[in-house]
Amino acid sequence: MGGSSSKATFATHVQTILERPVDSNDHEFWDELWRTVLTTEEIFEIITPDDVRKLIKDQQENSRVIFTQAIAQLYQVVETPYPIYFPQALNCARVLARLLPFLLESKSHFVHELLWNKKFVKNAQEESKSPAGPDEVQESEPLAVILVNTLFHLLFLPEFTIEDPNVEFSESDIDTPAFKSALMWAPGVGSAEKTVVTSTQFDSNRVDVLRLMTAAFCDSLYQNPDTYDFCQSMWLEVATSVDAPYAEIVFNSLINTVL
Repeated sequence: MGGSSSKATFATHVQTILERPVDSNDHEFWDELWRTVLTTEEIFEIITPDDVRKLIKDQQENSRVIFTQAIAQLYQVVETPYPIYFPQALNCARVLARLLPFLLESKSHFVHELLWNKKFVKNAQEESKSPAGPDEVQESEPLAVILVNTLFHLLFLPEFTIEDPNVEFSESDIDTPAFKSALMWAPGVGSAEKTVVTSTQFDSNRVDVLRLMTAAFCDSLYQNPDTYDFCQSMWLEVATSVDAPYAEIVFNSLINTVL
């Protein structure tokens, strides 16, 4: 996917964030990083395990910016699903899939704060530079929760991971058989009459999303077995909560795909 010039550009940016802090407002730098779309294999080759560990240890602010911006872009694609942004969203998912296992193996206070602390953000235009008053500040979900919920949505995003059903649904339709059938990846459990549209691009995009989900939900793999509590995975707690979006459709789609 990425030519030699794209790989060189991406590698240069990675080296920069390993060596010095880069301001989150340096939009030219960060935009070029995210727009340099590479394959998963290319990203994993350029960003080595030692690079990720060094980034987390020595450049925590850059780690925060990368993680925050990548999740924000995935969330934005769900909110405004324009195909022109899909390649950039995939780039974000691939970078996160590379970084997340090393974040999860870290025991630092910084990582826990980054993933699980609720944020307080201004409820105003991003360009506004005036201080926020008490009524202008709202609490945001932890980044880890936003990521998990966003990934569930990405698995059923029209023209990204499923064909556009061309049917208007309201919020009250979410639990109806018609809604579930429209989103299902394959016929079988939950949707015997589903017509499958074969698309290598949809399959590829699903794999990218599932790879990131696997990195998050297999957090036990990155922990010391002597101290890890297998009953208290915060990632799985979010993913299996009653309000997890599309949980039943995810389960049925995965089952039907392998049957």
